[in-house]
Amino acid sequence: MLGRRKRQAVILTTRIEILDCYMAGVEKRIRGVFKYEAERDPFAVCLTFQEKHRPDVPWFFARELLLSGTALPHGDGDGDVAIWPLLREGHNTYMGIKVESPAGITVAVTKMKPVMKFIKEMERQLPMMVAPDSSYVDNGITWLTKKIF
Repeated sequence: MLGRRKRQAVILTTRIEILDCYMAGVEKRIRGVFKYEAERDPFAVCLTFQEKHRPDVPWFFARELLLSGTALPHGDGDGDVAIWPLLREGHNTYMGIKVESPAGITVAVTKMKPVMKFIKEMERQLPMMVAPDSSYVDNGITWLTKKIF
């Protein structure tokens, strides 16, 4: 049977070493994992915090925030997640990550290099400029609104 070959879903995963982490003001030893699934949501990344003997805590946020937060001198993020580069020894070799929930605030520091490799691979898989846009949803809502009203 001839037909189109189904495209294999690409899932990118990068473990990061959390060097410093404060959860609700208490220093913790945790690990982190960045994950990107273009087929599932091309606009989002997931950062999961992993602490021994506790459930994993995933945070989903815009991949654009990860890009701008590592690139802009003062970082990016006004809501629940903020990311910024940290200067150490004259280079942006580290980055800060802040996540905020009703349970409290977590601030973590990690090395920039593995995150930049993750970003580069994510961009290779699906460049930001060709990520599907949601205008078809807007057009559908406009069409439905005209039909109903």
